[in-house]
Order: sequence, then structure tokens, then C-alpha cells
Amino acid sequence: MEFIKKHNTKIKVMILSGICLLLLCFVFLILTCQKQSRITSQKELLQTLADNRVIQVESFLNQQKGKQELLASMNVFREAILNFDEPAKVEAAKNRINEIKDSIEGVGVFNKEGILVAGETNPSGTDYSAMPFFPVRDEFETRFGLYYDPYRKEDYYGVIGPIYDHEGTIIGLVGFDIKLNELNRIVQDSQRGDALEIYLINADGLLLSESEYIGINNKKGVLIQEIKSDGALECLNQLKQQNNVEEPYKTEVIKYRNYLGTEVYGAFARIPKINGCVLAEKSADEIDYFFPVKISRTGFQRRQK
Repeated sequence: MEFIKKHNTKIKVMILSGICLLLLCFVFLILTCQKQSRITSQKELLQTLADNRVIQVESFLNQQKGKQELLASMNVFREAILNFDEPAKVEAAKNRINEIKDSIEGVGVFNKEGILVAGETNPSGTDYSAMPFFPVRDEFETRFGLYYDPYRKEDYYGVIGPIYDHEGTIIGLVGFDIKLNELNRIVQDSQRGDALEIYLINADGLLLSESEYIGINNKKGVLIQEIKSDGALECLNQLKQQNNVEEPYKTEVIKYRNYLGTEVYGAFARIPKINGCVLAEKSADEIDYFFPVKISRTGFQRRQK
């Protein structure tokens, strides 16, 4: 009798152990499915954020192109180029630049050889012919780009495009400066949480938008911090391979170490107009976790979403 009781007890223990094991397996399966679902949704979110930033940046650039075309349509600038030897024409162009400088900064009007006809900051006659787009060719189109002004000794991001005479022939260029913090504001607007970072890089892999993780004395990394992560290299390689043509492309949100050495999931999107890339990255620790809470010295904390 005693043997039967012990035997029944063992059976019950085995059954309970089996049930517990099944429950654990079931819980493990649920958590695994939740983890994979979360990773998938976070990847989609990162790609959406990167794509949306590109749309916003391109919209901003189109607005700047519209400003350039407005400047190019002003007859006072056309007359100054065609009559550079007439002080009154040049002075009229300078006065117009001073009138609009509060809304459009750093305006410069150039002849085809790269001589400044009228500008906000430098005197007429300043020679910019060393810049790569001078002398101006007949097929010149509006372009955006970083440039170093040797006279102001600073880097700028600007837009420059053609001015035409009344017959439709290019007679010079007009351009203006874009503050880098304008792009920074667009890219970093409404970032969600400390674990997420969205930033912009140029074709050389240098930061164009500020990093909160780099000191102010280093310009928060702008044009200083080089990005060599897998995500950045893949995006820049696609820009080179497709020769900056705006075409559909395949991308995949991948895991890699960012410029701070932190493991992240990252998405990228190209901006052919400025030959750059937007990257959206989130800490892998905040995506790969198995349980929805983490333990700290002060107790349990919810994971970031």
C-alpha cells in the first residue's frame, strides 16, 4: 500500500513537472513571438522615420530652390551682371541684397567667370573663380552643396543657380547661404527618447546635424565626426553606385555598432539632391530585450517603446 502511495506521488510530481515545463515552453514561445514582432515593428518604425526625414529635407531644399529662382528673376541682378562697369547698376544690386538679407542670407551674384558682382558679405570684384563650377557652362543647373568661404573662413551649405538674360542664355549665377542648423532642426525634430537618434551625413561620411553625445566645443560633431558604421557605408555606396539618380532602391534595417560603439538597429534613406544620407538608429538593448521590464538598483523599470 505504501509502495502504491509513493508511486502515485511520483506520478503526480512528474505530471506537475510536465505541466510546468509545458507552461514554461508556452511562455517562452509567447515571449519569443512578442520579441520577434517587436523587432519587426521597430525596424519598420526606424525606416519610416528615416524616409519621413528625407521627405522633410527634400521639401526644405525645394523651398530653397524656389528662393534661388526668385532671386534669378530679379532684373536688378541681371542688369548688374550685364553692366558690371556701371557703379549705379552694381549699387542697385547691393541695395536689393541688403533689403532681403533678413529673409535670405548671404546672397551673392556672380558673373560666368566667378567674379562677385554684388554680395552681402564681400566686396564687388572678389574672385571666386577657384570654385569648381566656374567658369559657368551653358548646361549649369541649380545645385546644393557644402563649401568653404576663404574670405569668411567658415563652412556653409548653400544653393546656387543660373541667371538668364532675356534670350534665355546663362550670364551668371546667384546663390545664398543655408545655415547648417536649419537641416539639423529638420532632421532631429520630434525625436523619441534617449535610445533613438536620427542624423544626417554628407558624401564624406561627416555629420551634418548635431550630436547630443559630442561636446559643444567640437561643434557637436558637425563636419568633424566621421561615421563609418555599416549603415552609413551601405547608404553612401548606393549613392555612388546609382550616380545620385533618384531611383527606387532596396534597403534593410540591420544591426551594427554606431559611431559611439553602441550596438544599434539602423535604417537609412538617401538624399540625392545633397549627396547625403539620413540614418535613424535605436539601441539594440531597447529592441532585443526578452522581458518587458528591466531590473535596476532602484527597482523594476519599463522598457522604452
